[in-house]
Amino acid sequence: MSDRSENNSMLGKRLGHMALAVTIGISVTGFLLGVRDRQDDKRASIDSTAAVERPAHLPPEVLDYLKMNGVRRGPNAAWQQSLPSHQDDPTRFYGDKSATDQQRATAVAVRSERRAFSGAPPVVPHAIDERNAQACMACHGEGFQVGQVIAPKMSHHYLANCIQCHVEGTQNAPWALASAKTPESHFVGMTEPGRGERIGPGAPPTIPHAVWMRSDCATCHGSLGKEGLRTSHPWRVNCTQCHAPSRGFDWSPLDVPPPPPKEEHKPLDTLAGNPST
Repeated sequence: MSDRSENNSMLGKRLGHMALAVTIGISVTGFLLGVRDRQDDKRASIDSTAAVERPAHLPPEVLDYLKMNGVRRGPNAAWQQSLPSHQDDPTRFYGDKSATDQQRATAVAVRSERRAFSGAPPVVPHAIDERNAQACMACHGEGFQVGQVIAPKMSHHYLANCIQCHVEGTQNAPWALASAKTPESHFVGMTEPGRGERIGPGAPPTIPHAVWMRSDCATCHGSLGKEGLRTSHPWRVNCTQCHAPSRGFDWSPLDVPPPPPKEEHKPLDTLAGNPST
């Protein structure tokens, strides 16, 4: 009986010690969490008070250099850029009918205002402040519309020097105005072509112009194109599958004679005066 009573007493003491240890642990944890919350609240109140009570004549606090890229500051802090939201939507004009002759003539006339002749690169209708291709690609890489202003998509592959062909339409620099002269030239450029020919009613028309440097048809015929040139199915990506290039532009004309035949190469023995037997 004595051994059993001693075991019971030892078990009771152990359980009491364990309960005491758990109670002390919970108490210490609660105390530490409470102290931490008070310190955070105190620090937040101090920071807010310091921000409110900061004298106006003092300069603003210096921002950490690593955080400068992610903080909006200055007079344009609330300005947001959303160029992707203005990009082309190829399904806007789904099911539109073909343009009339009057609409097409109006679109061609407007298009000719910025070109010296048919096929010439258009001039830039705005000031150029950055002379690098990335500045042009920001608007003309994919093309977009803001209000009534349309930045057409680039019709050819990427080239690094845009202003080599596309010059500024209006030169406002003093040296440009002083040297402005009308050059004497008798050059006559090509005229705007008409509609593409069709092999029959309902057949797709041919391309009535050259496709060199104009390989992206969506530039003029996409949903951002002028009404007279816009197609009713701009979401299709392979235009030349149905619309073949016209023979008079990218193909060799039929009236050009073939090149003369090449002369046959004579054996070396004949050229040396020793005909072979």
